[in-house]
Amino acid sequence: IAGRWADWDMNGAAEWASSLSNQAASEHAIKAVAEDWASHDSMGASEWIGQLPIGAARDGAISALVGRIQNEDPSAAFAWANSIGDDSKRQSQMSNVIRQWKSADSNAALRALETAGLDDESYQRLARQLEN
Repeated sequence: IAGRWADWDMNGAAEWASSLSNQAASEHAIKAVAEDWASHDSMGASEWIGQLPIGAARDGAISALVGRIQNEDPSAAFAWANSIGDDSKRQSQMSNVIRQWKSADSNAALRALETAGLDDESYQRLARQLEN
């Protein structure tokens, strides 16, 4: 419902998704709105996602945004992926972006990785992906 609603009223769908009392339903709806919004207006989606409270719903919305923009703007996708609160989801999304970015511009991916402020283990794991 949220994704279809977002096709014609992004703000209304976003407000509705955020207001749902059932947490799981709200998280699902927020992610659907983010995915649809990002496919039409990634900057608008980014602004909205940036205002969401930290938590699972925001992480899901970021994941949807990252999936939509990683081909066109891998630098922004990588930065957004790095902002995910859940460690497992953050690592997974960063890995997806690095894998995609590597084929387009491995030097830019390495520069972003070097300045991402990651702990050593995370940095090494992602750097290995660039080497392979």
